[in-house]
Amino acid sequence: MTTFARTLVAMAVPFAFGSVAAQDLPAVGSKVQGKVAVGRNTLVFPPGTWDVVWTGDATTGITGDGARSKVARLMAVQRDDAGQWRAMLYHASTLVTTAGIGNWNTTACERRNPLHMDFSGNFKFPECTFVDFLITPRNRPPETDPVYRALWDWSQQNKVKLPVSYLRVWYARYQGGDYVQTQVSVNPEAMGMPPAVVTDRETSEWNAAVLKGDPRRLAYVEELKKWSAELAANARTTVGGGSPKSDSLPPLPQAK
Repeated sequence: MTTFARTLVAMAVPFAFGSVAAQDLPAVGSKVQGKVAVGRNTLVFPPGTWDVVWTGDATTGITGDGARSKVARLMAVQRDDAGQWRAMLYHASTLVTTAGIGNWNTTACERRNPLHMDFSGNFKFPECTFVDFLITPRNRPPETDPVYRALWDWSQQNKVKLPVSYLRVWYARYQGGDYVQTQVSVNPEAMGMPPAVVTDRETSEWNAAVLKGDPRRLAYVEELKKWSAELAANARTTVGGGSPKSDSLPPLPQAK
């Protein structure tokens, strides 16, 4: 990886941990909906009530001078009326602007064969939207993956069964000395899709090649693509503490 004198290395994990004041983040165990303050950023949730199950603070590191920039992170989950896991939202954003950043050295916008990709930034300041699927790990994720480790722990503690595979919308924008990332993971079964059973990514029911023979799943992915554009448009203006485009997001797509 090429190193620049003042390149901010911004990966989802791992981070060095810092200290974010309690008032900067909703409390773990609290219920949130609509607009929520996460540090200086405003996070807009999809409709419904969400349970905050994990928060984390961190610092991004600038190579060359050892400076650090604080980051706030949050994860919340939503269940349906039967208590089934419906969706998860993960958010990370800078709490302060780091001056002098001319290039973000990050692989956050690099994905191998996603179901959908929209790259609208540049290599110095990338901006991207993805729709993809993930296979639920059979074992507890490692400490280097704290977000999905937290989801795993929450599911075990609450005796909530996670699906074999699930879909994820990912939006990230890096601009100047700031960035924002928002991920929304969706349980297709809770949205009315039949359960997936294949645990291999290459032959999964959600693999792009397999989707071509499954019009209903393919149609759902198309709806999620449309929804991802709404998420991106709303989050784009929040980088650096700006206001979201709208105070609300459309509902997560239901299967037809």
